[in-house]
Amino acid sequence: MKHEETSPSQWGQVGTSPWHLSGRGHVTGRSQFIDDLPKPRHLLYVKILPSPLAKAKIVAINSEKAKTMPGVVAVLTAADIPGENQIGGIIQDEVCLAPGHVQFVGEPIALVVAESNEQAAAALRQIELQLEEESPVLTIADALERNQFVGPVRKIERGDVENVFADCPHYLTGVVRNEGQEHFYLETQCVLAIPEDNGAITINCSSQNPNEIQRMVANVLGVAQHQITVDIKRLGGGFGGKESQATVWACIAALAAFHTGRPTELCLTRDEDMLCTGKRHAFESDYQVAFDDSGKILAYAVELNSNCGAVADVSTSVLERAMLHAENCYDIENIRIIGRPCQTNLHPATAFRGFGGPQGILVIESVIQRIADTLGLDPYDIKMKNRYRKGAIAPYGEAILAAEQVEKVLVKLRKDSHWDERKKQIAVFNDTNHYYKKGLGMTPVKFGISFTAAHLNQGSALVHVYLDGSVSITHGAVEMGQEVNTKIAQIAATNFGVSLANIRIESNNTKRVANTSPTAASSGCDLNGQAVENASLAIMKRLRALVLKLYQKADVSFENGVIYPVNAGKTDYEKPLTTFKDLVRMAYFERVDLSAHGFYASPGIYFDRDTGQGNPFLYYAFGAAVCEVTVDLLTGQTTLERAHIIHDCGSSINPMVDVGQIEGAFAQGIGWATTEELVYSESGKLLSSSPATYKIPTIGDIPEELNIELLAGSFNTVGIKRSKAIGEPPFVYGEAMFLAIIDALCSLGRYPEELSIPATPEKVWRAIVQSKKSGDSKA
Repeated sequence: MKHEETSPSQWGQVGTSPWHLSGRGHVTGRSQFIDDLPKPRHLLYVKILPSPLAKAKIVAINSEKAKTMPGVVAVLTAADIPGENQIGGIIQDEVCLAPGHVQFVGEPIALVVAESNEQAAAALRQIELQLEEESPVLTIADALERNQFVGPVRKIERGDVENVFADCPHYLTGVVRNEGQEHFYLETQCVLAIPEDNGAITINCSSQNPNEIQRMVANVLGVAQHQITVDIKRLGGGFGGKESQATVWACIAALAAFHTGRPTELCLTRDEDMLCTGKRHAFESDYQVAFDDSGKILAYAVELNSNCGAVADVSTSVLERAMLHAENCYDIENIRIIGRPCQTNLHPATAFRGFGGPQGILVIESVIQRIADTLGLDPYDIKMKNRYRKGAIAPYGEAILAAEQVEKVLVKLRKDSHWDERKKQIAVFNDTNHYYKKGLGMTPVKFGISFTAAHLNQGSALVHVYLDGSVSITHGAVEMGQEVNTKIAQIAATNFGVSLANIRIESNNTKRVANTSPTAASSGCDLNGQAVENASLAIMKRLRALVLKLYQKADVSFENGVIYPVNAGKTDYEKPLTTFKDLVRMAYFERVDLSAHGFYASPGIYFDRDTGQGNPFLYYAFGAAVCEVTVDLLTGQTTLERAHIIHDCGSSINPMVDVGQIEGAFAQGIGWATTEELVYSESGKLLSSSPATYKIPTIGDIPEELNIELLAGSFNTVGIKRSKAIGEPPFVYGEAMFLAIIDALCSLGRYPEELSIPATPEKVWRAIVQSKKSGDSKA
């Protein structure tokens, strides 16, 4: 048997970029999502009755007419819940069906179960709902005035900001605002609930959090968790919108299946999904900053006020991460961070890519932009001056692992993006153009990787090796387009020394991997990849022991499905011992266990919320982006001309997957920063609740010149295969476009303090008009 030279990518080893495991299925349309699954016999369809008001008392629900409609099998309300009407994951303040009051427009009040979606929808219109409207709280300002919060107000503090503010060279105050964002995943919320014998139910759903689905469904139905099986093959996108927001729909479908004894399906239309589900948190953040003539920040105080909506959901954790990222990449000796989770009568705000990090980072980046304008300095110079350095300590007391990477990224990006040359060219352009202005913006990121709730930092896996050498893996992460399955398959293929074709990733199933954490916090591969690593290495230890027994060889190499002896540190490809397949068969007859359960818990993570101190993160991801924009002064329209991104992935498991994640996160970031506007009525109803009124970025919004570079020479000593997480940090790069718009408008002679995210053409145009009214405009 001769060794054949083969490209590593064909075998799918770590560090290469093989085809996505799901790529062929997606392209050919063979990949199955919830609504693509074969329909079970006697399937029923579920429609929900959403609240039309933001706050009201439920006076009466008359469903008698609806129950007599053709095809209707059941009409259910909160009174029909056999267990507890409670689905709050962190704080128990959320219900499955509104029992006596409604708290936001879109809150489920009742459900109809019928033989078809059309029959269910027709029956819904026959339900007579009598509500007594109450005055809703819709804004952060109103919630603050009423001292109305979904959780405790928190603080992180270091140094003495007040003394510095009292005597400093320069001092500024202001407010930075951002609105929310719709997830706009391709697959809407969808559930298929199938009753089994002995009262059990299997749930196929589009959720990032099977463990929570299992717990909450069992709670609502009043049964033990082992009666509920949650099976998830893949999602058609999630972005955080299916971490906790999928729970209510799974509970409703399961409730329908419980009462009818038949399979039920609930799939929201796009309009229903947008109306009823939570969004990214809107923030209004008040700041104070002291600085010297060089731009060195002497003290910084920020109050992060988030609009959490009607119930807590994951808002306390989102606000916590915003607080933990409030200083971003900057070493600020005196700093105070306060977080207030404001309760309003909007749909519950929820997890969204970045999970509060972008909101916290936006404030300090806007502050530095304003400092630069005040002093007449280059913001890049100010960011370099204030950057973290090796050995730095975060405001919450954690030593920042590899903090020197901040400087490495910033120095390289400044050179590669030609920042200084472009600043000069833009200055000339702006001096000679009356109808267009250009701007340049840069945003760095230091993003902590881990769940800040320590108990969630655990992963699990189940690995089976079959007699033909093929491998089956079930792990705790959910595949939702981020190709976590491909990366984890590469980890296993590398450890076993086999082709990627030998690896099959199974669906996430609560009967095979239990008590899993949500696929969130950019930790899906980190946690579950480590668990697969531990399981596969446990099996390999047994196989290596068998090789020693059979061949008296202690040092061998498993490569390309073949086992080779290693002599004096060199692999002898000319004298293979056996194949992986044959070794596995021998292991079976030798009664060697070919299965393993793997588990991993991130070490050293803790955070004391009362003191605001601890080590909430295992490590940090670094990076930065530069954006150049052109602003049309007549219309307020902005065009992203070019972007340059450098990101630290450590030693990437799959470079092309990571580049794809950066591209997608950046596109989503510029959407949040510029085009995606949530518009509400005065009564709290979302008006921009369809693709016709809500504008996500298209290919036309992506610059023709988009340069993405993975930072070379970076190795994460505590990450799986020395890699770093990738999902959320690049979202922040969209803020560079917002800062570039600010820079362009500053050329008119006035800093546009009122401009907020999203910087829509209307908002930009108003800022231009305000600059002209100020009297010192260069326009």
